[in-house]
Amino acid sequence: MQGTNFVNSIHMNQFTENDLAGKWCRYCACETEEVTGKEVYPDKPHLHEKLFFRCIKDHDHYVGRYEGSGRSLGIIADAHLRKLKMEGHANFDPLWKGDSSVFKTRQEAYQWLSGLMELPKERTHFGMFNEEMCIKAIAFCRQCLNQRQ
Repeated sequence: MQGTNFVNSIHMNQFTENDLAGKWCRYCACETEEVTGKEVYPDKPHLHEKLFFRCIKDHDHYVGRYEGSGRSLGIIADAHLRKLKMEGHANFDPLWKGDSSVFKTRQEAYQWLSGLMELPKERTHFGMFNEEMCIKAIAFCRQCLNQRQ
């Protein structure tokens, strides 16, 4: 497994505060706009009231926002990255959810992942990960799940 230089160079050099705030599309090198879920998911009425940041050039690049604060849930993602983030959660969540979980809380699980990814805990969230980081985190989670069995 690659160590500090690999993960930190991907994270620290690639993302600016505007990336992490959802205000910059790293794919198109342009700004984003604030839109509602009705514009992102017109066929999903239960998401119409949600808020998103969306690329002004490519409407398939977007990220959700926390309710109330307006903060981004992470970096702008294309369909491939959104799929990786969902796969990441599918492998990460069983580590802290359910009767046979490895960790007692979500916070403990993120602390564990933070150590392996060699990132500050506040930057260790799938929403903030790029493709390479998601793949690395998924591998760590799968390894942990396999060792548990």
